[in-house]
Amino acid sequence: MKLKLISALVFSCVTHAHATTLLHKNLDDLSAEAENIVVGTVAKTESTYGTDKSIYTFVTIADIDSIKGQAKESELVLRFNGGQVGEDIHEVVGSPYFKTNEKVVLFVRGNGRSLIPLVGWTQGVFRVVADQKGGNIVTDNDGNILLGMSGKNLVKEHRFESETHVLDQGFEIHESDESTGSPGVSDDGQPSVQIDQKEMAVKQPLSLNQFVGDIKTRVAAAQSKSGNSPANSNPVNQ
Repeated sequence: MKLKLISALVFSCVTHAHATTLLHKNLDDLSAEAENIVVGTVAKTESTYGTDKSIYTFVTIADIDSIKGQAKESELVLRFNGGQVGEDIHEVVGSPYFKTNEKVVLFVRGNGRSLIPLVGWTQGVFRVVADQKGGNIVTDNDGNILLGMSGKNLVKEHRFESETHVLDQGFEIHESDESTGSPGVSDDGQPSVQIDQKEMAVKQPLSLNQFVGDIKTRVAAAQSKSGNSPANSNPVNQ
């Protein structure tokens, strides 16, 4: 008999059908809250039963470049609650999925302790893809291309919907020129802004180097303020 368990955790006391609701994390939040920030390639994913009889999925990240934190090994293995073993499925709604050989930027926190070992769940996942010129650009977890920064918030396309519901998402690109309601406010109380298709036309995709450079600047600023050592300055392999 096929067993299917679904976990939908809500972090805001607001429920949506078949969705996990999360508080918005801007790039400052992601950079400050991550224990490790890495660029790497997904080497393999494997689901298995734990000693507690729960199903876990282990995602191995290879060819690691550390932006924050020191990688002790050449590979990083992340443990996610949920997965599929045979016909038994434990689905954690809002957990990211990974494909072998894809390149990712991950904001890691609570590995081995948390249900999802990433800051803001899918908000802590960025995928690296090739552009038409052969360079590397960055998308969010859902495939929306990053187009730049507006203060602490990422500016991006909004072509693909997420199965998670993120409150106060900050600055985003919308496909329509028409306003779709109040943009709301970000975590720090600043009003977020909707950017229409006309503005999107003048934006260029954010390259991997630009994205990593911006993260390093934010990590260094946060560590300087707290008196900790600066971020790892290892270059990113292209």
